[in-house]
Amino acid sequence: MRGSGCGIHPDRPRSCREFFCSWLVDPNLGPEWKPEVSRLVLSADATHKAILVSVDPARPLAWKRMPYYGVLKQFSEVFFRIDQKVLVSVGGHITVVLPDRDVPVGAVLPNDEIVVWRDGLTYGASVRRDTTRAAMASEELRPGSP
Repeated sequence: MRGSGCGIHPDRPRSCREFFCSWLVDPNLGPEWKPEVSRLVLSADATHKAILVSVDPARPLAWKRMPYYGVLKQFSEVFFRIDQKVLVSVGGHITVVLPDRDVPVGAVLPNDEIVVWRDGLTYGASVRRDTTRAAMASEELRPGSP
């Protein structure tokens, strides 16, 4: 039932009990967006200023089906204008949905920034790595490092 959350696990963790996907709170998302039907969970991602579409790993192409893909493309057009993004996560690998293309950017580390831009009629996206963190990780992997 909309607004009540997932009820299949009565003893689920607190974080799960307090999580409400976009389908539960956005009346504009019809019954086809219910996660059990769509195999997608939409949620706000404040870190990347985005809507995150988490895809059921057993159905990795679920987000490419209609009506979902068409709506995600529409979202990307609107979100781009307000400096927001549409991100699709399949098994932790991120794809940025842009109005004219989809850009796979791979795994994104916690301090990485996903940037999008427009150059004329073409859109682009990439990950801006936190070079300080990457350098520290690289140093830790070198033989003989403390």
